Amino acid sequence: MRSTESLPPSGTAISRFGRHSRRLGSIKALSFFMIAYFFFNDAIATAIAVMAVYANTVMGFTTGQFILLYLVSTVSSVVGSFLFGYCARAFGSKRAVAAVAFILLAAIAIASLATSQSLFWIAGSLYGVSMGAMWVTSRTLIVELTPENKRGQFFGLFAFSGKVSSIVGPALYGSITWALAESGNHASRVALGSLMLLVLAGLIVHFRVPFKKPNS
Repeated sequence: MRSTESLPPSGTAISRFGRHSRRLGSIKALSFFMIAYFFFNDAIATAIAVMAVYANTVMGFTTGQFILLYLVSTVSSVVGSFLFGYCARAFGSKRAVAAVAFILLAAIAIASLATSQSLFWIAGSLYGVSMGAMWVTSRTLIVELTPENKRGQFFGLFAFSGKVSSIVGPALYGSITWALAESGNHASRVALGSLMLLVLAGLIVHFRVPFKKPNS
């Protein structure tokens, strides 16, 4: 059995996280982007969590149709990751992240306003593109913003931020569906549309990232 003496005490882990957070504060561009990514990832994670229920109850998708939609979204995410990997190199990671956020806005808007399944298919495809592209462009930007000898530490903080970010979105979605429960499917549409506020908040912060493309 592994000795507990070899495990770092919880206080050490917390203090280490605190040190990394303070270092983050000293890098203005990175601190702004971490906040922006918090909102972007929250919207993405919440959409994933409610997608199945929304497709079934609001759009009338069968289980088989949703599985196919999920597969299409997955393929779209792969396409998006490759496409925006090139865009990040050509136009800069900051611009690429912003472009992905606008695609995510479009996907959420179409999904919340869709009156036909065909529109929801389009929304699902766009969402897949934005999900894969955000994964690639955000990590590329992190690499460009962090000192080379500190990337491991900041990627750990970045991963931690991604895990805790899925808080605001579910709370917002759940609160709206509860408050508008008597309006039926309209509550779900409004709740899904409210995720656009998270993306917009992320964009506002992201535009403040003082970043220039390398070699520019």
